[in-house]
Amino acid sequence: MTYFHLLAHRELAIRVLTNGRRPGGDAPAADVPVLTFIMRSSMKIDAEGANRSLNALTQVIWDVNQRLADGRPYLCGDRFTAADLTFASLIYPVLWTPELTKTGPSVAELPAAFSQQIQAWRQTPAGAFGLRLYAQDRRRSAWGPS
Repeated sequence: MTYFHLLAHRELAIRVLTNGRRPGGDAPAADVPVLTFIMRSSMKIDAEGANRSLNALTQVIWDVNQRLADGRPYLCGDRFTAADLTFASLIYPVLWTPELTKTGPSVAELPAAFSQQIQAWRQTPAGAFGLRLYAQDRRRSAWGPS
């Protein structure tokens, strides 16, 4: 879903795919059309795929909202587990966490429809949870104290 929105905008794609760096001058920029073609075809990045991803993501966010509704701080209860680590790892591209804006575009620089969707997801309990995991638990281990 994230790539669907970004690959349509060459400069955004360059910033994201190169982590804001351009080693070797403009070489990565020249490769972007080839790379985006390969990504679109091999990963099925198209409107239909984006809609499928949106539906799946909406379901995951709803499920996590339900799981957190009892006030638990983490998905499996009172402690950080591999489930939380997995959720954070998979949700960060659609929440556009602050880590992504260190080298990439800010949420405000993203395509308007995607930016609005990010803001809506961030307002859900699941979105707030994902952002909290990055802010508070990013350096923790799921297998013991950090």
